[in-house]
Amino acid sequence: VPAKKTRVRFHRDSEEFTLNEKDILPFSATSITTGDDMIGFDDLNEAILLNNIRERFADDLIYTYFWPSIISLNPYVVLPEYGEHQIKNYHVPKPGQTPHLYALAQRAYRALKTTKSPQAVIISGESGSGKTELPKSF
Repeated sequence: VPAKKTRVRFHRDSEEFTLNEKDILPFSATSITTGDDMIGFDDLNEAILLNNIRERFADDLIYTYFWPSIISLNPYVVLPEYGEHQIKNYHVPKPGQTPHLYALAQRAYRALKTTKSPQAVIISGESGSGKTELPKSF
C-alpha cells in the first residue's frame, strides 16, 4: 500500500512540500512559537524544536538554549553580532540576555571557580560544522 501524501507549507516563507503522512509530526497552531530557551515551551516535540531553530536561524539568531544546553547552528558566514567584542556583555548574566556561547563559557568558568570541580563542555556535530572553531571562543 503506497504511503498517503500530504502537502505541507512552512510558516515563514510559504515554501510547500509533499511528504508521506508517516513522516509528519504533530504540530498545533498554538505551538507556533519561537523563543530563546525551549525548556519553557508548553509543547515540545521534534517538529516544534526544529521549527524554532529554523525561525531563529532565519533571523541570524544562531544560538538557542535548551537549558542547560545550547544549540548552535553554523551560518558559514561571519555575523558581526557574534564577534569577540561581545565577550564583555556576557561576564555577568542579565535577565533576557540573548543566548550565546560566551554565556555558556562564563557559566562553566563560574562553576569551576565556585565548586572547585572540573567542568566539561561537549561539542558535537557533523564534519565541517564548526566544532574546531567553536572552542576558540572559550
